[in-house]
Parts: sequence; structure tokens; C-alpha cells
Amino acid sequence: MHQIPQPYPHGIYVLTIALNLWWIPLWGIAGAAYASLVSYAIGTAMSIAIGNRVFRLPFPVKDFIKIAASAIAMSLLLLPLRDYGGPVMLAVQIAYGALVFGVLVWALKVSGVKEWPSAVLSKLRLTRPGASPRAGHSGGKGESA
Repeated sequence: MHQIPQPYPHGIYVLTIALNLWWIPLWGIAGAAYASLVSYAIGTAMSIAIGNRVFRLPFPVKDFIKIAASAIAMSLLLLPLRDYGGPVMLAVQIAYGALVFGVLVWALKVSGVKEWPSAVLSKLRLTRPGASPRAGHSGGKGESA
């Protein structure tokens, strides 16, 4: 069994604190966010590298690029809405972001997403085998067609 080096998590903690001490005076709360982002990105890269020594998993590069492009496009399309506040506008922003991201992921054919709607619909069909599917028809006894 491979042992994960013990300094790994502690090094990430030290990096986060060091970046916070450096960047918070420069950029305020955004500096803390940037420090966390950089530290977590480096920690994730290290986890992948260490994990691949123990158990090699394929990395879906094409899907990763498509998902990243969808996330960037969604963020850019949400930018004009960032100054609006309140719970209703938050709900609108969440719904709009989810719709944009979902459509982009579907259009880019990320990891079989194009098949999801038909798979869900086939699981939701409640008709008998051989019966024609009709909306609202359960196929029970005593119903007229």
C-alpha cells in the first residue's frame, strides 16, 4: 500500500495562510478568495498526482474543456445581472445560469448528456407494453378511450 506524504496537507495550509497574509492587505476580501482558489487548485493538482500513483484513472480532457467553456460562457452571460439584488432576482439569476449552462453542456455533447432526456422520458413512461403512449392515460380498467 502506498503512503501519502504527510507534508502534503500541511503544505497547502501553510500556502493558504501565506497567500492570505500577502494578498488580503493588497486586495481585501478578494485577496482571501484568490488565496483560497490558488491553494485549492494546487491541492487538487497534488491530489491528482499522488492519487495517480496509487490508482490510475483516465482524465476526460475533452469533457473538461467543454465544461470549463460552458462555465465561462455562463459567467459572462450572468455578468450584466450581477448588480441586481433581492431574493427574486437571485432566483432569476440561478435559473438563468442553470439554463444557460445546461443548454451549453447539452449542445457540446458533454459525456452523453444528449441521451439524458430520452433516458429520463423512457423511465417515466407509465404505459403497458404494446400500448400507445398518451398523456394522462394510465391504462387502468373502466376508462374509456
